[in-house]
Amino acid sequence: MGRPRINWQQIHNEYTTSPEAISKQDLADKYGINRTTLSLKATKEQWDIARASFLRLTSDKATEKKADAVSTFAAEWNGTCVDSAKRLNIKALAEMDAGGKVRDIAGALKIAQDMGKAAAGESPEDTLLSILAGLQKRYE
Repeated sequence: MGRPRINWQQIHNEYTTSPEAISKQDLADKYGINRTTLSLKATKEQWDIARASFLRLTSDKATEKKADAVSTFAAEWNGTCVDSAKRLNIKALAEMDAGGKVRDIAGALKIAQDMGKAAAGESPEDTLLSILAGLQKRYE
């Protein structure tokens, strides 16, 4: 009875697509192959290049997914900021109609405007945290 047939495609796939780096020696031991034989085949078929390409591709996809998650969060957060600015604006105008202090109302309207601009990306110097801190100080 002859030696069992080697599934080179399986070994190639394992080497090039393993989430954690696996050495050629480890694969040779695992599949009962001579290390030199495996190394020669890997060199001839450029397994290292295929592995680097796979790792780069998976890294790029991971980066894309992170960017999508961040942009989705930013869009949702900006929507929340716009809604908050609108509600604050409505309350400030209602307070003005009720005879509230003009200075407090103007401050609230400025905060609402700044929140809206920050959500729209028009006011990079105003961060949401500084806007919220200003809100907190005014209404403590």
